[in-house]
Amino acid sequence: MEGCFIRRGLVPAFKYITETIGDLRPKKFARLALLPDQKRDKVIWADIEGGEEKLEKTKKKVGIKRRKLVRRKLIRGVVLPKPVDLYQKRKS
Repeated sequence: MEGCFIRRGLVPAFKYITETIGDLRPKKFARLALLPDQKRDKVIWADIEGGEEKLEKTKKKVGIKRRKLVRRKLIRGVVLPKPVDLYQKRKS
């Protein structure tokens, strides 16, 4: 990445992460850069394997079509209260 400042201690981590994963979002980079080397390596490989599994899973689902949900606008009819005879109400 050109034109950005990185702390001196994070430069080797940045190089390693960009070599293995490629470009990634700053939030994910910050999470990986602050991990110790061994944990970072485990997380990176888990991320790569998870991406491969997800790719295989989507390849299997190619034949399955998803139903499109249609949202309809709810239109309520006017509900009028039942007419009450005031004279009958007073008698009771």
